[in-house]
Amino acid sequence: MTFEIRGLVEGFYGPFYTSAQREDMLRFLAAHAMNFYLYGPKNDRPHRARWRAGYAPEQLAGLAHGIALAAELGIRFGYALSPVSMSYSSPGDLALVRERFRLFYDLGVRDFALFFDDVAAHFQHSADARRYGTFARAHAGVSNDLAAWLRALDPRCTLAICPTEYHGSPPFGDYLHELGTCLLPEIDVFYTGPDVCCPIISAADVKGFAAAVGRAPILWDNYPVNDLGMQFELHLEPVRGRSADLGSAVKGLLANPMLQPEASKIPLATLAAYLADPAGYDPDAAWQAALVEVAGEACAPALRTFARAGHLEGLVSGLLAAHENGDGAGRQEAEERLAAALAVLDGARDLLTTRLENAALRSELLPWLVSVDHWHRAGTLALQALAARDRGQPTQELARPMEEALDWATRPRRSGADSLRPLVAHALTVARAAPAPDAAPPQAVPAGETPPRTGGAGGGPVRLAPDLYRFHDTCHVYVLRSGRDAVLVDFGAGEVLEHLPALGIERVTDVLMTHHHRDQGQGLARAAAIGARIWVPETERDLFGDVDAHWQARELYNNYNTRQDRFCLLEAVPVAGTLRDYETRHFGTGSRTWTLTVLPTPGHTTGSITLITSPQPPTPISPLGSSPQTPGEGEPASHPLAGEGSIAFTGDLIAGPGKVWSLAATQWSYNGAEGLPATIASLLDLRDRGLDVLLPSHGEPIAPVAPAIDLLVERLWHLIRERRGENQRLIVLRREPYVALTPHLLLNRSSMSNSYVILSRSGRALLIDFGYDFCTGIPAGADRASRRPWLYTLPRLKRQFGVEAIDAVLPTHFHDDHVAGFNLLRAVEGSQVWAPESIAGILEEPWRYDLPCLWYDPIPVDRVLPLEEPVRWQEYELTLYPQPGHTRHAVAIAFEVDGRRVLAVGDQFQDGAGSRWNYVYKNGFEAGDYRRAAELYCRLAPDLILSGHHEPMPVTPGYLEDLLARATTLERLHRELLPAGAEPAAGGLAVRIDPHQADTPAGQAMPFVVVLSHDGFGGEDGDRGSRASRATGDGSPAPPREVLVRPVAPPGWGVEPAEARLCLRPRGAARAAFVLVPPAGLDVRRARIAADVTVDGARLGQCAEALVTVFANGVRGT
Repeated sequence: MTFEIRGLVEGFYGPFYTSAQREDMLRFLAAHAMNFYLYGPKNDRPHRARWRAGYAPEQLAGLAHGIALAAELGIRFGYALSPVSMSYSSPGDLALVRERFRLFYDLGVRDFALFFDDVAAHFQHSADARRYGTFARAHAGVSNDLAAWLRALDPRCTLAICPTEYHGSPPFGDYLHELGTCLLPEIDVFYTGPDVCCPIISAADVKGFAAAVGRAPILWDNYPVNDLGMQFELHLEPVRGRSADLGSAVKGLLANPMLQPEASKIPLATLAAYLADPAGYDPDAAWQAALVEVAGEACAPALRTFARAGHLEGLVSGLLAAHENGDGAGRQEAEERLAAALAVLDGARDLLTTRLENAALRSELLPWLVSVDHWHRAGTLALQALAARDRGQPTQELARPMEEALDWATRPRRSGADSLRPLVAHALTVARAAPAPDAAPPQAVPAGETPPRTGGAGGGPVRLAPDLYRFHDTCHVYVLRSGRDAVLVDFGAGEVLEHLPALGIERVTDVLMTHHHRDQGQGLARAAAIGARIWVPETERDLFGDVDAHWQARELYNNYNTRQDRFCLLEAVPVAGTLRDYETRHFGTGSRTWTLTVLPTPGHTTGSITLITSPQPPTPISPLGSSPQTPGEGEPASHPLAGEGSIAFTGDLIAGPGKVWSLAATQWSYNGAEGLPATIASLLDLRDRGLDVLLPSHGEPIAPVAPAIDLLVERLWHLIRERRGENQRLIVLRREPYVALTPHLLLNRSSMSNSYVILSRSGRALLIDFGYDFCTGIPAGADRASRRPWLYTLPRLKRQFGVEAIDAVLPTHFHDDHVAGFNLLRAVEGSQVWAPESIAGILEEPWRYDLPCLWYDPIPVDRVLPLEEPVRWQEYELTLYPQPGHTRHAVAIAFEVDGRRVLAVGDQFQDGAGSRWNYVYKNGFEAGDYRRAAELYCRLAPDLILSGHHEPMPVTPGYLEDLLARATTLERLHRELLPAGAEPAAGGLAVRIDPHQADTPAGQAMPFVVVLSHDGFGGEDGDRGSRASRATGDGSPAPPREVLVRPVAPPGWGVEPAEARLCLRPRGAARAAFVLVPPAGLDVRRARIAADVTVDGARLGQCAEALVTVFANGVRGT
């Protein structure tokens, strides 16, 4: 008893599958002897809501690839259309349906379907009622017409329809009987069973429907689908309730899968086992095999436990009954059994969260795993409350954390663990009714309570451990004693200086700042006055040492920048050095050396850091709230939560268990919330480091660390979800920042711009681009403190993919979001920076260039790579090609990996389909740039194009040819719009002053050069003397030009010579050298100089400017 058609209908509501997911599912179906895939997702707008509109080229290309793959796999790929607003009597609408079917016929489809389900059961157009009279005749008429037309195209074509009445039991209504009578016999009809979703479907059910429509139907099986009201459920159990003789009554069976394709494979694998042998089908055996296949043998038992969490219901019922009956022994046994079951469930959750190797499945399960985690916590607290009540102990303090756990657990994700709800409700009633416990001792900081804002205010420093003190000022100032010297972490208003002699401290050698806010360091001028060295976070150094410039540049009117960068110092202070991310430094000159590691912890501000130290020998922290001690008063009492003594000075990242000092500080842009996920990421990083105590700038010492962080992460995550809706991106990307495009090519999907990793068999890696790793959002502003590179995902890269070293990093272009992390990679990982000769100069000397998106600091280049010559790295060859378009200073990087030709093109396009141009005139765009790039792509014929900000793009047939045609059109339009010989960037002549930014002492000579190029931007190349010759769009060279250059300087400044005459040859560049001398004693920031240019007697005027900062007496001014 066989099923002729066996497969899947992608027919659900909600987000439909991506092309990659669909192709993966096709391979899965083929591996399980299934032979049909019907495409008809309800939320595909060209399929249903906007069926008259066409498909976007990129979506159609993805479907075409899937159709071709299905043919290779021996699977029939069907296309369905749901013309919900169709006028059945309209020749125009009928022609549109034929046009759509013809489109997919040309792609290779031979099986078609019309979906008349879930539509209004009455005519929407009066002409239809006049012509057909009944709904059934209209559906039959259109279907018969299309079936005949399809058969004329190819006799192998088939047509199926899903009727408006597609479920039920006899007796069926007139619609189905009339439809069956009028419909051509070769047209198939879908049936879902007695109901839309059916736990049981028998041959008898089907035969009743078959009698009504006059043919054996195709069963549309709505298991395991979870759309609409079921979208918060997971259906992982095996297929059950399908009778062994079902195959005798149907033509075939198509299952409607879940919105989660990878999870759907588990029930679908059991369906395949049923379809292969209905009579011998064993659901449990098939399920076990499916769990092993999809989750792996190690995780299959855990997934079974997770999927059957609903079995807790019996244990909960038994426990509640024992409580109600007053059965003490039975109650204890029931509590123990439930506690053991909860422990098993939590172990399964933990294993699936951390050890499940199927990354796609783990990502899909994650929201439900989080839900189970909260149910486990709620259930455990409930058992604790009941046990405490039985022992006569107070329970009220358990009510609030239980309520929070329940609130999180009942978020819209329904797992079997919600069978714990009656238990938690009962325990909450018990806990709320209990009398309040006695007040907690002063050292306790209960979760959820505001940390006391006390410490040393009004008194001296509080000793936390030998040689470690806290003083309460505008923030907590931590004193790290080293003999008679001290190192301070943060400084407040500086009142701590008056209390140091009582500790035997004579000198402050260093002050280490965790961030720039004024409450942390408003008194730093006092520190400078006593000769203390001031160390500040690398990212925020300008907010200490150059704060005057920041105040002058900061926008005030029409201001949408809500970052708290104005809560900085009022006046600049001398900065002795910066605390660079991940570095370890030693401080202290006396009997004690303090070794501190700098950890980037953005959140409260973008540039915030945490300083981590492990005191030697390990010592406990004093109890919270203990009275101040002096060195001679003996050892402090042991803190009950102290461990090995690893301490982190966290600034304002965390203020107490579940508390932050400021939420406003986390709003890095207008109405944004970028600092919230950054705070979570930083907290989880701290949690993973196994620290014993956190010392915040506001609040009491925090220990144990993990529960305090967990509570805060829960609350922040709740706030994010309230602001933006449910979003698992942060957690998913933290666990899985890298995805494998091929076995040896990875995409870092967590960064602001894509970064790619080429893996060598040797365990070494090469990166292409590395900007803002694990980006949680871009803060407002463009000052240095608004941009923070870090290396957050590298530990995961090393653990997950066995990377032992990152040899080098290579840019596609110079923009900050692609190179911001280069210096950090060099300093921390020892990676070399390789750069093409057209970019190296810009990286090393950015001040010379007037270009957008420059990084703030020079990036030393370890190896300059030639263009259009193969470069060897490990077992790979990479070739860099000039790639004009987005910017003149860009390359396309070609290489082959795992048998695929790959081309990394950076930001050449604005979309994932490679169809939207991304040219920026200031980047040096010329009219023919995209044509030249498209010609390069056609010559290289890549299989995969790596984009800078979008998903990697498989190259489909005809794409490159179409790109070249469109690029030619773009060039033509620019040439039609502009005067003859002109380029978009500069009207045919580019002029710049080198350097564009300069610092010079007053009264000293400063050389500069005016650079002119004939081709629009050629003279801006960031190379070291190398540039490729290019022809103009029509191939004709531009004529030589006589150029007069006169330098322009502020009054009273000297500049020589007064003018320079040059001959600018076709496609060439020319340079005029000058010397500038600012007046002695001058102190000015960004004075302007210019180049006034005349070409062939026509004065163009001041075409280029440069900025000169002059400081008097050899001291840098503002």
